[in-house]
Amino acid sequence: MSFLLYVQYCLGILPISYVFDLRKLCFLFKQSTHIISVRNILRCVWFFEFNKLCSVYSVGKLSHGHFKACVWYAFCVCVT
Repeated sequence: MSFLLYVQYCLGILPISYVFDLRKLCFLFKQSTHIISVRNILRCVWFFEFNKLCSVYSVGKLSHGHFKACVWYAFCVCVT
């Protein structure tokens, strides 16, 4: 475990890679609820990426709050 990760954990700051994944989860979830013709074209790509992130962070419920909790839990496990 690096000292920087421990300091980020103590200060309540997610590393940038976790922040990007959290934002991707929220964005892809939001896109899945909109009916847009472009979304239909890219649906397979978004669906694959969303499912991959859900499995990495063990996401069970589909809500922004739960996404954040799962990403934070994965970070905590990494640090401790």
